[in-house]
Amino acid sequence: MKNSSVTGVKSQTEQKNTDILIAPDGSYLTQPSYISTQKSTAVETFVLNSFISDGCTYICSSLATILLKLVSIYKNMCPNNSEVANLITAKCLNILIKIIQLYTEKYDNKNDNIDIQRIFCVINLLTKGLNSEILKTFLDTCDTSFYDYINFAKEKNEEVLEICTLNEPPKNIEWGVSFSSIIVSIQEKKKENIFNKSLLAATGKLEQPIENISDKIIPLTGLSDPIYAESYIKISNFDIYFDMLIVNQTND
Repeated sequence: MKNSSVTGVKSQTEQKNTDILIAPDGSYLTQPSYISTQKSTAVETFVLNSFISDGCTYICSSLATILLKLVSIYKNMCPNNSEVANLITAKCLNILIKIIQLYTEKYDNKNDNIDIQRIFCVINLLTKGLNSEILKTFLDTCDTSFYDYINFAKEKNEEVLEICTLNEPPKNIEWGVSFSSIIVSIQEKKKENIFNKSLLAATGKLEQPIENISDKIIPLTGLSDPIYAESYIKISNFDIYFDMLIVNQTND
């Protein structure tokens, strides 16, 4: 009885794990149902460790500079509280030594990286102590570098903005139509014999001039422009009519 109950529980568990699922289109799925709720058991790697493993040691070098600046600012603001300053220094040294340990284990004790050399320099400054002259020089240099970076970023953004402004199409463009192109100039008209023209008109032999529609079409933009526009002109007594054709050649 005991074995049968265990077997029954086992078969029930297997049936639960292999439940048949139905897709929205009515087809059956054989994927086990427990996979959708299964949690990942992968070991999470710390962000700093992943940077070291990927060779991004410049981030570790920047972190070392930030820690040195933190200790320097605290000693500058609280010069009499040496106990807390020593505690902060010890914490920073612990972080930097662990970074170097992870790097040497990953890359077989190769310390020729310039970022690792900078971390060694920070450790040397923290262990030997920071006197007032070194402290002031370091903080002033950090402030100068920060302001230089801000000014450089501002100038670069202004250059990018100026380039974008120059590349923008002008707004509120008014297309001018030259009415002189509508009327044929007198110089281009051929001199006609009025008597012969009247005689041919009376006998019905006067040929009617063939009007070319293209002569009445005025292009307002070029064919390669994003928006092509042309106008067909009709003249009736003293009235001028324009039929506009606008073609959007962009992807919008």
